[in-house]
Amino acid sequence: MSSGPRSTPRTRRILEAAIAIIAERGLRGLTHRAVDAQAGLPEGSTSGYYRTRLALLTGTAEFLRDQLLGGVEHAVGQIGSAPSDGLVIDAVVELLDGWLAEPAIIVVVAELKLEGLRTPEIDEAFAAWREELIDFVAQTTARIGSDDPRLKATAVIAALEGVLLSAVAVPPESRRDYLNPVVSSILGAMLAHAGESERARS
Repeated sequence: MSSGPRSTPRTRRILEAAIAIIAERGLRGLTHRAVDAQAGLPEGSTSGYYRTRLALLTGTAEFLRDQLLGGVEHAVGQIGSAPSDGLVIDAVVELLDGWLAEPAIIVVVAELKLEGLRTPEIDEAFAAWREELIDFVAQTTARIGSDDPRLKATAVIAALEGVLLSAVAVPPESRRDYLNPVVSSILGAMLAHAGESERARS
């Protein structure tokens, strides 16, 4: 659970400014003074909400986590209780495409996750999102008959994280065309294997 300040329009402005700075300059560029300037706030404003750099990094990670969880919950609703292969693939493409609408978020998440290897507080901020994402994929693979659905889910998510990062480098107008065949290839192989496993048990 977050121990940071209550969400307000000003804290959102601060955290959006932090995201813009990290995306443009990396973590080294993130300072309280830089966030104040980016957000157009009086000097000292950011430190009034996030007293330390770690608090600012953790607050940024939690802010991103909440945005990412919203996308996962929407994808779960799209798939429903009786997923077809096509529905699963379409929902995942929509999920990734939605995240890629703001590529800075993908870049900043990658930066923070690397920092999380050294800083447990930052890693913990993403734990809920990752578990929710694993549950989402695992439930779907279980419905289509996959054995060991959580293992399959973990493997698929690792692959899709790589797809997201590689898609950031693709021109915006071509990202959907890039995602469709790549996601179809990854998930298609998993879905086909799950179908074979289910037939073998029948």
